[in-house]
Amino acid sequence: MKEDQKQEQMGLQLEVDYIAGGTFYTGFAKYITTEGLFVTTTKVAQPGEIIFMDIYLPNYKHKLKLKGRVIKSYEYSVDDTPPGMEVKFLGLREQFREVIAEFISSFQMEEEM
Repeated sequence: MKEDQKQEQMGLQLEVDYIAGGTFYTGFAKYITTEGLFVTTTKVAQPGEIIFMDIYLPNYKHKLKLKGRVIKSYEYSVDDTPPGMEVKFLGLREQFREVIAEFISSFQMEEEM
């Protein structure tokens, strides 16, 4: 994911419910792009693991049901990175990609105000 996209969303707090290894967890998205997101959580999945997520965006009336692969995971804070995992979306529907892109655009506009 692009570094500039990550930096522009430092104040982001989106709830993310996810299932990893058959267990349900909740975390928060630190950033989101149309390719993936970073979920802050102390219950990290291992790199390569597939997880299923429900994400609630304020610009969309339904939860987004997404699938992703864990790219990196951090059990402890490392430098400025909190415990959590970087996840790449798999099979993202075009409709959801557009909803995420609209959210990112509106979030960036609010940050500039």
